[in-house]
Amino acid sequence: MAVSEEIDALEKRLTQLLGVMENMASANEKLRNNEQKLREECEQLREKNKQAGVSIENILNKIKQASDPSED
Repeated sequence: MAVSEEIDALEKRLTQLLGVMENMASANEKLRNNEQKLREECEQLREKNKQAGVSIENILNKIKQASDPSED
């Protein structure tokens, strides 16, 4: 294989690798954005879960108070 053919083959391979690298960088950015959205959603769900727990505790306390007339 002549030197110019080797250089052409290397140039072609480098071009392919650069394309792969660009695709991977784009995919990585999308994954990072998706991860951030999921983290935010998880935090919102944790807060809703905490609020639901407080609401349930309040409801249970009201039921307990309504069923135990000695506490009035």
